[in-house]
Amino acid sequence: MDIAAAVADILFRSGAVRIDASRPFTFVSGVKSPIYCDNRILLSFVKEREKVTDLLCSVVESHGGAQRLDTVAGIATGAIPFGAWLSARLEKPFVYVRADAKTHGLGKQIEGVLPEGSRVLLVEMLFGRQGEEWLLVRQSSRTTPELHARLLRVRISKSGRFAISIPS
Repeated sequence: MDIAAAVADILFRSGAVRIDASRPFTFVSGVKSPIYCDNRILLSFVKEREKVTDLLCSVVESHGGAQRLDTVAGIATGAIPFGAWLSARLEKPFVYVRADAKTHGLGKQIEGVLPEGSRVLLVEMLFGRQGEEWLLVRQSSRTTPELHARLLRVRISKSGRFAISIPS
């Protein structure tokens, strides 16, 4: 079984994939879809999240391994647990990044310690304008252009088609 199929199986078995044709789900983008994939449900499934973390680590290894990284960062809020699990497994520091800097306290956009010039593996969970949701690992502006890997893309089209892939 390839990585995309393994992740799809985990998402379906855990109940993360919801289908309701009578009451379509509305994404932040405004797109409505009869299918919704809530990857965050894996927070409640220890064995399943461990398997997904194993799969994410295998993708990192296929792109040169953890030795090419200094830090793992998760985009708030959905990718924080995935990034934290991955950083723990890779034995790398973890930070998280908000969409905008806070307007109170220290006004930080990045929480944690991120030295200038760090090679960062950035984990994002996004809802795209076309109604797509994906867990994406890519380089941030502070990295060297050595590591770039999308780990999981869950596509939900306007017509309700559902597909999982591991883009190159």
